[in-house]
Amino acid sequence: MEQPEQKIILETASAVRSSENEGEVFLSPEEEKRMNEVFATEDLRNAFKHLVVTTTTYYLDSAIQYKRDLVLEIAGNYLPPSGVLREYPSVYIASGVDVALPLCLGARKIVMVDKAFQDDPEARDIVIDRIITITSQQPTIISDHEVSFLFDFGDDKEEVRVLFEEGPYLPYRRENKYAMPSKVAMVIQFLGQLTEIYDALLKKSVVAGGLLLSDRNPDMRDNQDFDFERQKDEAIGELYPENAQAWDFDEIYKRTFQKRGYQYIPLKSKSPEEGLGADSTLLKRLEQ
Repeated sequence: MEQPEQKIILETASAVRSSENEGEVFLSPEEEKRMNEVFATEDLRNAFKHLVVTTTTYYLDSAIQYKRDLVLEIAGNYLPPSGVLREYPSVYIASGVDVALPLCLGARKIVMVDKAFQDDPEARDIVIDRIITITSQQPTIISDHEVSFLFDFGDDKEEVRVLFEEGPYLPYRRENKYAMPSKVAMVIQFLGQLTEIYDALLKKSVVAGGLLLSDRNPDMRDNQDFDFERQKDEAIGELYPENAQAWDFDEIYKRTFQKRGYQYIPLKSKSPEEGLGADSTLLKRLEQ
């Protein structure tokens, strides 16, 4: 069977603008059905239709399917309480210009962290264009780094604020990391194992009921988190005292993350990338 042509990641906001298809967004009948079941308002449905795939590392066709599946699964089952989403920021690491994803997940205070907001003068304008496309309204420009607009999540229109963080973040390195707020409703990332996602986990930035979503499995070895490795080994010993040959990693991670104060939630949505570490991780912060 012929393999699809591999696409190169679009690295600049201007490339995103020039590459996007104009006009109608096409969904499969199954996607349209699920979208209507999960999202109760036109604003949410419009946001779902305008998810972009420049923040993933997979084939573009597979990537948009994967991102839509993830959003539908999480939005339909695992969203934090609306009060949490209203009070605390939701941080999207390596966001690109994808303002639609945090909107689909109910975020009211969105922090988009991407090097594009430092390097590409068009990046902020493209996000504003996307907000206009989704909401049919011109957002209020608060400053060079922040805009606001009204959005209907299901309880009538309410204010959403988007903050553009220039970073810089450097994938797979430890210097120049983005400073995570002390309390957040959600942390989202879709560009491999960035150290910021682990900072949020280790510093317990996510408030009770909040979410931490990564497009990778929860293996902490790249961050040299030896306590996590020790706790994982303890969980393996508790679950498999007889040194079983086949391990259920979902059960291992559930037990390990519970000791960290998180509920590990296995997701049905599967990554188009193959191999260890490919599937996404969703963690829900337990009550303090």
